[in-house]
Amino acid sequence: MLSSIAKGYKKLFSTLAVIILLALCSLALASLVVFPLWKWATSHAASYTIVILSLIALSLIFLLFRSAKKMGFSTFSHKALTFLCLICGIGLFLFFLYRGNRSAALITIPLTLVAYGICAFGFSKK
Repeated sequence: MLSSIAKGYKKLFSTLAVIILLALCSLALASLVVFPLWKWATSHAASYTIVILSLIALSLIFLLFRSAKKMGFSTFSHKALTFLCLICGIGLFLFFLYRGNRSAALITIPLTLVAYGICAFGFSKK
């Protein structure tokens, strides 16, 4: 009975030690990555911004090409046109709304829906 209690505590403390060790390793690795990036961002903000935005743009371009290759160019271009139609319509709506031109903002809503309908259902996907 005493040995089974000791084994139980040994298993409990070894599991707790593994969790603490993993947390410390994660903290150390995060510090090694985050501190130099923070230092770079605070000391050379312009170069940091250029590099980070370039990496984001390259990642988006890679994802676009990969999805275009995966689903075929015609299907991809159809979906991209439909998405772009919605984004531009929402952008115009917000632009007019923030500029105080509510009537133009209200006109963009049905125009966006009509343009979306034409892009999504009017054109052939092939």
